[in-house]
Order: sequence, then C-alpha cells, then structure tokens
Amino acid sequence: MTRFQCYGQILTPEGLKSLYRSLNNSPWKVELEQSGHDFSESIRLYYLNGDELETEPLSANVHLFNGFIEDEKTAVLSFLNSLSAFFSDLKFVHRFELYEDEELISYLNYQWPQGSPQPNNPSSSSIL
Repeated sequence: MTRFQCYGQILTPEGLKSLYRSLNNSPWKVELEQSGHDFSESIRLYYLNGDELETEPLSANVHLFNGFIEDEKTAVLSFLNSLSAFFSDLKFVHRFELYEDEELISYLNYQWPQGSPQPNNPSSSSIL
C-alpha cells in the first residue's frame, strides 16, 4: 500500500453545514466538529480504512479539504473520482489534487474558477 496526499478546495456559498447535510446522504462516514479554540467548524470525511479528509476554512465560503489516504492507487483514485462526482452532481464547485511521492497523479474539478493556480492541463477529470 502507498500513502497518498490529497489537497482539495471546495466552495460552500451556503456555508459548511450545507456541505455536511449533503455528505450525510453520501456513502461515506462524516462528522461535523467544532473547535474548542476558535469555535470554527470542520468536516471529517472518513475513507474505508479510517484515514480522513478534513476541511479547514480559508474564508467564510471557501474550505480546504485535505488529508492522507493509504491504500492501493486504484482504490484511492476510485474513491476520489466518486467524491468529485458526488460534489459535481450537487453543483459544489471544487477541485482535488492527488499526490504520490510529491508527484501529481490526478487532478479533478467541477467548474473551478479560471485563473486559479492549477496544473498545466486542468481538465474536469484527469489521471496524469
């Protein structure tokens, strides 16, 4: 098994709780947590083996969605494709980059704003 780094961003114009409600209707285990330090909210989305992706606010309606996942490459790619398709079906603007040993191996997005930093070939879904 290999450890992969996932970097994501998602726009949540109706707030993080709308994303959480949507994810509650997904096949994945999710939790909404509130920080005891600054009272900010975050979502943890769990992969099959317990690894997680977690949101972190960049602004009121833009969140990072990052984490490490350890598994076979095909399984991680399938998971990330399914997650991106789920967000796309619900019209959540997002992007994900998947890295193996610091090498970008997949880039997925749904209507990510033009002019944002992106890999050289930002198709809606690609495996590099």
